[in-house]
Amino acid sequence: MSDPGSILDRLARKWDEIPATRLGRISNRTLLDLADQEFLEYWERARADTSDGLRGLGVRGWFHALYDPWVPGKKILEVGPGIGIDGVAFARAGAIMTYVDVRDGNLRVVARVSRLMGLPAPRVLHLVDVAALDRLDTDYDAVFACGSLHHMPSEEGKPEFDALARRLKAGGRFVMHAYPYRRWTDEGRLPFDRWGEKTDGAGTPWAEWYDTGKLVKQLRPARFAPIFYCEYRDGAMNCIDLIKTDGHRELSAAAAVPDGSCRVAGAVSLDELKSDVSWASSAVGTDTGAVVVTTAPEPWGYAASAPIHRDRIPPDIPRCVLIARARVDAGRIGIAVATSDGSSIVTEEYLAEDSIEQQCVLEFENSQSAAQLIVRNASATRRSSVATLYSLEMYCLAANIR
Repeated sequence: MSDPGSILDRLARKWDEIPATRLGRISNRTLLDLADQEFLEYWERARADTSDGLRGLGVRGWFHALYDPWVPGKKILEVGPGIGIDGVAFARAGAIMTYVDVRDGNLRVVARVSRLMGLPAPRVLHLVDVAALDRLDTDYDAVFACGSLHHMPSEEGKPEFDALARRLKAGGRFVMHAYPYRRWTDEGRLPFDRWGEKTDGAGTPWAEWYDTGKLVKQLRPARFAPIFYCEYRDGAMNCIDLIKTDGHRELSAAAAVPDGSCRVAGAVSLDELKSDVSWASSAVGTDTGAVVVTTAPEPWGYAASAPIHRDRIPPDIPRCVLIARARVDAGRIGIAVATSDGSSIVTEEYLAEDSIEQQCVLEFENSQSAAQLIVRNASATRRSSVATLYSLEMYCLAANIR
């Protein structure tokens, strides 16, 4: 791959012409050459066409209605603002805006709109080098990329995604509008360098589909969790909304067990995780102490179990938390607390295929029904799932914690 600057140069050449109305585009130079009144009238026509009424609701209006109540007082960084329709809507709702773009002319358009509307002057950054993003603050409440970041190859764009993730505070939102996987398949699964011209016209260097899982992975090593996803414009676009869990007191892994809880030694042990011969599965220990569980292909088939030693849990403790650390190498697994005969699930969480370690947190009432931990196949495609379990830990929650 070439260095990230090359894709920024190619994007800059393309986005001299930017989307404005539902079907029309305009050069930022043409727009900036207009007198103030004519400039503002054109901008307002574009805003109304894509935001107002039933027709506009399906383009941008829904998005503004959803986020406008949330943005007052929020510090927002928008990447690729176009002519500023979304960012100006947020600014009018009370957001503190910063704009980043590969074309300086686009930033001058947004700054001019803000001035003519009497809005506070936004901070702007002309992006000619990804390293410049590190000059921005690290306490933004949200990053919005409404139709911009999917126009660079994910591998070349990784440094920019990483830099944007660093701009967000703990609990900050990363909101990206892109093209869904289904659209790519419906339009012939073209190579992304060719698909760009099909979606956005001549000179578009790239267009790549994104979904929630792909965006979460693209932002690593920063950790994000999905809170919203939808497709709109008859499946032509999607909106992916993630929240940054790193450092977040209630969402980070360190917060899985509340203060005041205590670990119960020996209540459940990875060494005891075994596969029953009747389950057509396997649980094999490794030299590192981990256990690799391979399920049968049948959906929901039990694959391995370990007893919960109730005699080691204080009887006066009302609730327990069981934490399993695992990596899912193929498919999808369920990790559950079940009754002694396995006929009833007390509580269960699911982990999908991922190359990094995940954490599963199971909270349940301290009662005789919680008798064993179960690992089972949660794949709906009738294929075996494979997971490596690294640890099982049980904690007691004091009555005053919950």
